Amino acid sequence: MIAVASNGCISSPTHGLSVTRPVASARLAPIARRSIHRAFARFAPHESLVNGMHQGMAGAKLRPQKSRSWSACMATGQQKEGVASPNPPPQTNILATAGLFTIWASLLAYAFFVAPNQTPLRDAVFIQKLVGLGDPTTTPVNAVFTQLFLAMGVWPLIYTALLIPSARSGNGVPAWPFCTLSFAAGVFALLPYMALWTPEREGSSREPRRGPRILESRMLPIATLAGAVYCIAAAALAGSDAWVAFFQLFWESRFVHVTTVDFSMLCLLAPFWVGLDASQRGFQGRAAGLAALPLLGPAIYLCLRPRAPPTADEAERQ
Repeated sequence: MIAVASNGCISSPTHGLSVTRPVASARLAPIARRSIHRAFARFAPHESLVNGMHQGMAGAKLRPQKSRSWSACMATGQQKEGVASPNPPPQTNILATAGLFTIWASLLAYAFFVAPNQTPLRDAVFIQKLVGLGDPTTTPVNAVFTQLFLAMGVWPLIYTALLIPSARSGNGVPAWPFCTLSFAAGVFALLPYMALWTPEREGSSREPRRGPRILESRMLPIATLAGAVYCIAAAALAGSDAWVAFFQLFWESRFVHVTTVDFSMLCLLAPFWVGLDASQRGFQGRAAGLAALPLLGPAIYLCLRPRAPPTADEAERQ
């Protein structure tokens, strides 16, 4: 059995004799302890500095880099958390844009180069009489076509009330210049806007904006509906002879032919924009059936649709 004495020696019994021997490691232990204490004494003054350096490095890792903008940092953080960016870039449907521009160019080419043009002088007389500049003693304008021409003044009101308040383009293209030109050019002025229009991506922070007060008032829809009812009723009561003469003019007069094609295209495009406006106002149920009625359906929809919700600023002022 081996025992360690208090003086740093090892006592080992051998054949009944107790032998005591010094151990070198036991002698060096106090020296090692003093060296360690001196080393810690030297390091102690610099300990706070080193700890501060470590804390500064850890803080630098947590702060965003200065080279990145604050918006970029916010976008990166939202993507990591699975949250969409507040103002994502709009997506452009290239096929839809190309298709609508192709239709627009085809209509222009058809109107100028393909549409029948057998009575150019009579067309000039029709235009003068319809705008109130012609001689009243000359041949009157066909009654059905007169109502069709008046209806072409109702369609721009309908599209203005649909496009400006609700159908804002995601790429920022304004609708009012095209709506203004549509009073003179009809669908030929509206198709470029429809081709450039892009829907706003879901999750966008832009609030639904209300249009001018006149577009949200009840006076404009009532006037539009009254004009649509008058044009349809007058055309229906024009008589069979007027309808036969109208179809004959359709195949002879470029003015009558292009105006009829213009009216038909406006009827075909209306359901999409009525549905878009209805979806933003929470009125999808009846909109689809109303939009299918030429001219009269969209006019009735404008009278029945709820008003657009106010923006945050308008709600605060109220």
